[in-house]
Amino acid sequence: MLCRECNDVLPDRVQFCSNCGTPIDQPSASTHAVPATAGLASAIGNKSHILIMVTILALLAAIATGIIFQDSEAVQVLRAKIGFSQQLAVGPSTFSLPPGGFTSYKFVIPSAASNVVVRGEFHASPVATAIKNRAAVPDDGSVEAYVLGEAAFVVWRNGYSVGSEYDSGLRTQGTINAELPGEPGIYYLVFSNRSSSRTEKTIYADILLSYKSWLPEGLLTLKDRFINWLGL
Repeated sequence: MLCRECNDVLPDRVQFCSNCGTPIDQPSASTHAVPATAGLASAIGNKSHILIMVTILALLAAIATGIIFQDSEAVQVLRAKIGFSQQLAVGPSTFSLPPGGFTSYKFVIPSAASNVVVRGEFHASPVATAIKNRAAVPDDGSVEAYVLGEAAFVVWRNGYSVGSEYDSGLRTQGTINAELPGEPGIYYLVFSNRSSSRTEKTIYADILLSYKSWLPEGLLTLKDRFINWLGL
């Protein structure tokens, strides 16, 4: 330490110069000290920002890859191997079919889905009051089950024959195992009682839509929003 007046060398923490008597100003410890917690908080904040940026860049890269190379065979194989498995119930487990009518349940195949399958089992039976009051011709409770694309469903609903992804034929019970194209689209699970104009039926069903997606469901939703925002 030096005296500001005579430049004499002084020992630390003295209050006056021993040569000229000039008061010595001591530096404040708080002026130069940096709290350890402040440095830690700053480091954590920087790491959080970096992590967020990396996540956003990774998502954008994944979206760009899906948009540009979505028809690539290699990408399709990769999605099938590392995709996230999804399972959704199609329709309730128990419901009624009116005489001569049908019931349909819409489901959607999301973009970038692979290994898309609708599978499950169903059982149909006439309701008790219908059995008691049925006509001379017995009704064993048979119904028809279909898996139809959106356009095919419109044609079938209007009473015309149409190709389907699955057609059970008339039966009281059945197993559905319909593989669907890995393309986004709207489909319908249909149970028909059109063959019986007098008897109401009860359907017991356990039908699932299964597929793999190359991103979790939440990120797929974000991807679709991003694509809509881009106007693609």
